[in-house]
Amino acid sequence: MMEMKARSKWLRMYKVFSLALLIIFQIYWYKWTRKSEAEWEKLWSGIGKRFRTTLFELEGLLIKIGQFISIRSDLLPNAFIQELQDLTDKVLPSKWVKSRGF
Repeated sequence: MMEMKARSKWLRMYKVFSLALLIIFQIYWYKWTRKSEAEWEKLWSGIGKRFRTTLFELEGLLIKIGQFISIRSDLLPNAFIQELQDLTDKVLPSKWVKSRGF
């Protein structure tokens, strides 16, 4: 059982870091190739969708972080923030698993 939890932790970390690296790469690529404002909007919308999907998949604290980011429109582009709006309205509650005492 412990090995399963360790794998799950590594998989979660991999997904978060790979998403972060992909976002960084895309942003620098767009800056380097001097994309138009409309293309930047599409990029931020796509990043927001991918970010939201990953947060829903990984659940827990990451959803709370996404909810916090979704209310900070002063920090990130509007296209990104719009994609995260679902995190404050449409998140299903997590199942509570009662642990067994030893």
